[in-house]
Amino acid sequence: MEVFHLYDRLEKPIVHEERFKFPRIPAIVELCIQAGVNVAGYPTKRRQRPVKLINNKLIEYDDLDEDDSGHACKLRISGTDEFEERNLLMDNSFEDIEASSYDKEILAALAEKTMQAWFLLRSRVEKLMSRYMVYVCGYCPQVHVGPKGTKTSDCRAYKHYLRSGHHGWQEASIDDLIPLKYVWHLQDYNGPPLSNELKVFYGAAPAIVELCAQAGAPIPEEYKAMMRLDVVVPTLSEFHMVV
Repeated sequence: MEVFHLYDRLEKPIVHEERFKFPRIPAIVELCIQAGVNVAGYPTKRRQRPVKLINNKLIEYDDLDEDDSGHACKLRISGTDEFEERNLLMDNSFEDIEASSYDKEILAALAEKTMQAWFLLRSRVEKLMSRYMVYVCGYCPQVHVGPKGTKTSDCRAYKHYLRSGHHGWQEASIDDLIPLKYVWHLQDYNGPPLSNELKVFYGAAPAIVELCAQAGAPIPEEYKAMMRLDVVVPTLSEFHMVV
């Protein structure tokens, strides 16, 4: 999910003619940048003094601050360095082990850490969303991070021509920013392929949960009922005898 990167959160909303002037980055990265994280390659204007809005015009009374030496210095601009890729690894990293040499215990530990990181990511992003506004279009899955939604005309949802392609912005939820992709749950990884006739007996779960469960991670309590672990899937020959 990508959004426009805002150099200034308080600037005017992005209009359709200027949409190509703004780079698009992952929504979570933009949310973290607005929350104070400095990412090289994406400059951001950070104000150190309050501002006022008078007649829809932004008034900055202290555009120039004085540093310790008494000289005037401009507002702090973060993220002006060139971008450099960094490997962000967890404790007890598995990077030094080849994937082909993973045994069941290592796979289970890796899957459990992956699932924990996924739940931690969702909970932390949800806390950031309670402080910094995130919008989603009510017609299409487009997301925007910032105080005001964009004024672009790139919505292609049903009957978009009646709105001239404008988005209908509303407050987003965590599932809008990190969409859940549900897949069928496999009770037997080495069993036969899933059958369309038996789909009423299959459970479902988010793809990341199903992947980690197949690798040996314990299934979270909130997804056990959805995955229908207590249901015995009949065979095709037994299907017509099921009550």
